[in-house]
Amino acid sequence: MERLEQLCEKVPCRWPRTVAARGRAELAFRAGDSQAAAHWFGRALAWQEGLPMPLVKVETLTSYGAFLRRTRATAKARDVLGEAVRTAAELGARRLETVATEELHLAGGRRRTGPHRAATGGGDWASLLTPAQLRVAQLAASGLTNEEIGRRLLISARTAEHHLSSVYLALGLTGRRQLPQRLAVQ
Repeated sequence: MERLEQLCEKVPCRWPRTVAARGRAELAFRAGDSQAAAHWFGRALAWQEGLPMPLVKVETLTSYGAFLRRTRATAKARDVLGEAVRTAAELGARRLETVATEELHLAGGRRRTGPHRAATGGGDWASLLTPAQLRVAQLAASGLTNEEIGRRLLISARTAEHHLSSVYLALGLTGRRQLPQRLAVQ
């Protein structure tokens, strides 16, 4: 980060500063300093304003929305993540749209428009699951426990269990052992 910030001083454009500030925010949050993380996300978004780089903005909004969700500011997280999803969809950036949509669902929001689920792959069953349910199901099918899934996705083990219950119901399964065959995990 320090090297990137040093390089930013030599360049007049704001894009590297945006990326560096977002990186600082992520590091601050992982270190347990939510106040510093909020500060750096604010800087990243301020430097992002007016830049003709909408994909970088989607990445920044998604990171910021995930931070807000994890710090229990879910209403604000839904607003930020909704903007990220809409922008990514308008740009046709499917991967970024999927990531932002997953975060939006984890924050308790629902995407209001259509066909993004087909982009997640899999069979017709993929359209029956939210992106969060699909991700939890795939991790469970690969052999992870609810606790391991929770750590990987930054959710509680109970939330992972809840998603799996919804998956079983949607796919007509009786338990975890049927997931690998149904999801065709290799």
